[in-house]
Amino acid sequence: MVTLTVNDPKPFVTWLKNRLMLDKIQGEDAAQAYGFTKDGKIVGAFVFSEYTGHDVHMYCVSENPKIFQRRYIKQMFDYCFTTMKVQRVSALCNESNIRSRKLISGVGFKQEGRLRRYFGTEDALVYGLLKEDMRLLHG
Repeated sequence: MVTLTVNDPKPFVTWLKNRLMLDKIQGEDAAQAYGFTKDGKIVGAFVFSEYTGHDVHMYCVSENPKIFQRRYIKQMFDYCFTTMKVQRVSALCNESNIRSRKLISGVGFKQEGRLRRYFGTEDALVYGLLKEDMRLLHG
């Protein structure tokens, strides 16, 4: 059984950085996380950082994409748009990660740009989501 944790972000931020091979996430000391564990082991996380009042950056990684059930995704975006009161959520994705790109687009994110060689030798695609574009809230 997968367990959701929302009150202890640090281990999930560290796990996510290691999985994404990032040295640092901007604003990670104040980052919030939705973390997923199974049998005491981290299997997925949504991490929110770089909160500006209008925008928050979202990072997402999982061992198995099936753990990101519709109800968790709705809860996560409700946190962003209702609790944090942001106007938009921003996300980056490796260009080659087709599965993540499908998930991001399926929720309603729009591709807004490209950061060349952001992930070392690979480009990052920049996505943005406005509340009114989120398919899970409106359809």
